[in-house]
Order: sequence, then structure tokens, then C-alpha cells
Amino acid sequence: MVRINPQDAQERGIKHHDLVKVHNDRGAVLCAAVLTERLAKGVALSFESSANYDPMGEPGSAVDRGGCINLLTPKRSQIKQAHAMAASCCLVEVEPWDGETEPETAGYEHPVDQLESAAV
Repeated sequence: MVRINPQDAQERGIKHHDLVKVHNDRGAVLCAAVLTERLAKGVALSFESSANYDPMGEPGSAVDRGGCINLLTPKRSQIKQAHAMAASCCLVEVEPWDGETEPETAGYEHPVDQLESAAV
């Protein structure tokens, strides 16, 4: 999910819970839009957790439908001697998703489905 200011959403034709494409020069991710007055105009907020990389096509060049927002962040480290990511912000554009969401990738099994299968 991506949180955006209602004014930004209105300018882009986005409604609460619409499917949107969040993108920049690094990639594109599908998210549900959550409109909130708690964010300043021009700000989008998303979190990196709870996502599965699930591209709708060729990995590395297709839109991700799994919510893997880290695709959009820089790959640089905090410092040269550490492997911790310094990805706390990046510039993105948010627009309504006008495409179809393809069926899940062949062979992809959602973690919840795996748990249900194991419980049987």
C-alpha cells in the first residue's frame, strides 16, 4: 500500500483503495492507494515489509505486483564498510493503474497457501 495526500490523489484521478502504479527510473510497483491528510502534499509513504517480488513479466523490467517497494530505492550502502541499506527515501510518481493484473506467475505459491497446504 502507498499512502498519499487526498489533494495529490484528486489531481491524479486516484480514489481511496484504487490500484496505483508507483514508479521511477529504477522500476514500478503496484500498490493500493490509501488517502490520508497526515501526509503533506507531494509526499508518498510506503513501507518495505510484507512484500513478495512478483513481476508481471520479465524479472527486472516488468511491473511488480507483489508490493516490493524496495525496487524503487537506491542500492547504495549507509557507509562503504557496511552492508546496511541507506534507502530511506526516493523520488517516485504515483498514477492510476490502467492495466490488467495478470494471473499469478506459474509455480508461484503464496506463503499463506503454503501454510494451508501444510496444515492438511
